[in-house]
Amino acid sequence: MASFISFPFAGRDYPVCCLHPGCTARPFRRRADLDRHYKHRHAPDALKESFNCDYLRCTRRLEPFHRLDHFRDHLREYHKEDIEKRGGSHDDRWLVDRHVSTSWWRCPKCLKRVHIDRSGYECPNCRTSCQPRRKEVRQRD
Repeated sequence: MASFISFPFAGRDYPVCCLHPGCTARPFRRRADLDRHYKHRHAPDALKESFNCDYLRCTRRLEPFHRLDHFRDHLREYHKEDIEKRGGSHDDRWLVDRHVSTSWWRCPKCLKRVHIDRSGYECPNCRTSCQPRRKEVRQRD
């Protein structure tokens, strides 16, 4: 009869280290963080996913982001788009300082521009709907 042995780290992540030669990264608390590290630090550029900024005069149009969350931050902070942070809510004053187009909106999931006259308020790429408050602001103007 087999007996159950309890391990102190069973079912939990614990510090894991990068084993790539010469890497000096500190240990990661979660396996998911180590996986992301390998994917973004040690994968060949040709295999990395890339996200180019779609603003014509932006330098990041030619220098892509390799992480979607960094691209999202760029759009929110540099271009002042009305993409809210996950789990966060903003008051109406926050929206006043944002770039809001009446002809398109940015999908908060896949970050593609969605042209309202063609697709309305549902992203044709991932089927995410525009948040009600963002939709309301565009219809007001």
